[in-house]
Amino acid sequence: MARPAIGKSGTMDVRSSWLTQYASYVPRLPSSIQSDAQTLVTTAQSAIATNNANLLGTQTVAQDSMAVQLYCGQNQ
Repeated sequence: MARPAIGKSGTMDVRSSWLTQYASYVPRLPSSIQSDAQTLVTTAQSAIATNNANLLGTQTVAQDSMAVQLYCGQNQ
């Protein structure tokens, strides 16, 4: 099964820049959400480095993403 490619275009440069900015916020988050946010950062960095978007589709990423969204008031 082929991995979905993430790509190395200008769009990815913007996303990488956004990820760096997001990562800088993690230490300032409440301790209850820091681990979830750091997992998202680490997983996204790995996905970019290995060009493997499948890393972003795990249950852990989904749960941690939901926790961060709820913290940020982005629940729907």
